[in-house]
Amino acid sequence: MNIFCSLNSSRLWFLFILLYLINSKIVGQNSFDFLYSTQADNLIKNGVVDHEGSAILVGHIGDLSSDESIDGFVMKVNPDGSYVAKQFDLSDTVSSFHDAVILDDGNYMVFGSKGDSGYYQNNFWVLTLDHELEVLSEKTYEIDDYYTGVGASMKAVLDNDRNIAIAGLVFEKVNEYQFFTDYVLYKLTQEGDTLYSRYYSYPYNQLPYELMRIPETDHLLLLGDRITTNAIPSVLILDSEMEILNSYSFQIYPSPLSQRLSAAKWLNETDFLMAGTRQLPDEKYIDNYIAVFRMNTSAELFEELMLTVPDTSIYRAWNRSITEANDSTIYVAGFQAFADISTPNAVYLFLIDSQMNLLGRKSFYIGDDQYQVWGTLAMPDNGCLMTISKMRISDQGYLERDVYIRKYLREDFEIITSVEDYPLNKIAAKAWPNPADDLLHISIEGLETGQDFRLCIYDIAGQKYLDKAHIVSGNTVQCRIDVLPSGTYVYEIEADRQHLLSGKFIKN
Repeated sequence: MNIFCSLNSSRLWFLFILLYLINSKIVGQNSFDFLYSTQADNLIKNGVVDHEGSAILVGHIGDLSSDESIDGFVMKVNPDGSYVAKQFDLSDTVSSFHDAVILDDGNYMVFGSKGDSGYYQNNFWVLTLDHELEVLSEKTYEIDDYYTGVGASMKAVLDNDRNIAIAGLVFEKVNEYQFFTDYVLYKLTQEGDTLYSRYYSYPYNQLPYELMRIPETDHLLLLGDRITTNAIPSVLILDSEMEILNSYSFQIYPSPLSQRLSAAKWLNETDFLMAGTRQLPDEKYIDNYIAVFRMNTSAELFEELMLTVPDTSIYRAWNRSITEANDSTIYVAGFQAFADISTPNAVYLFLIDSQMNLLGRKSFYIGDDQYQVWGTLAMPDNGCLMTISKMRISDQGYLERDVYIRKYLREDFEIITSVEDYPLNKIAAKAWPNPADDLLHISIEGLETGQDFRLCIYDIAGQKYLDKAHIVSGNTVQCRIDVLPSGTYVYEIEADRQHLLSGKFIKN
């Protein structure tokens, strides 16, 4: 009887888990987009994903024409695309949120600043919210009297002890028009109590870009910027008490990395992937492009993947331009760059893997305003949620932004490839069928078994959709191309940096 009951319980438990997974997949597998628009300036700076697959996004809402009407703002976007938004209106106080973490009990802790005005938010602000965005607890910490304000960039991460490490910046007022910034580093418990706080002053401005746990250690890595005449980025290694153990700076020639770098995906205990904006000069112009680097904790750079758009300048997302779902699902986002923010532009999202293969790309152009990407979040269904600012200038001449949220699934744009052994009597051409609807076969006859090669696919404008390494284990490459827009494309096969094969095909 006990064995019978145990078997029945196991089956019931299995059915429960199966139904839960099926339901979770149905709920989670959605592409969507929506616009959150008010008469105020709405900005999402950062975000995190909770245990149920909802995105918790933080920023501010208010009137930039008045330095005393900016409030902290939180938006919760559910897996089906529904959302709730909440403004935290503090009487006679300016406030803003900069980052958030998910606590072990599933609640949300958000971090921000508040004070008399934009540059005088001299209080570090910590709120714990429940799933309905109701306040469970609130703590406020005054910064050192030497500084006039804290914010507006902040990065938070849970350390190995499940405490919260935070890297932010504080303002030092030099005169009415000039401020310097230094690092401020905090360590908090999950109840919001401070364990450590550190200030680090340098003769140049500091700005935190990314804060990550270093695998297999209790140390943290802070990726930031030292603004000198050359704007040299830096890597800081922190111990568990937020003390700086090592500092490394790097510069890349011939064109340096721009500010606001982003990092994700540890490859081992020392190497990780980082994204930033680089420059590609030609005879007439200098175009920006997104670069993804494999680098290490000593700021050494080993490999670069160029994500370019022909004859177009693109910037990486302002805050988090690279985000990781798993080894084969890493997203990199950016947008077409124009000096005039009233110029409509295109937005780009690239899919790569941990070996820095380009697996697919998506872009959109709405055409009514300029859209600037602020961040990306890898979702539990391996999709990517993008937080985007829709830019406009008010009648009074002030910048006002709306929040545009767009969610893609991985299968929306992944080009899946595999090397196959195709019957010789059925190989009809170099690439077939042509035109093709969903599957394309490309012959690699003549390459030796075990040989490394790369397959690239471009549209006729030169935009690269695929750049992937393979090993010869058959005579054809099979490509799932149903995600490509209709049009004419070029494929190229390279081995040992030599061009071997190329041709054209049409996607119906």
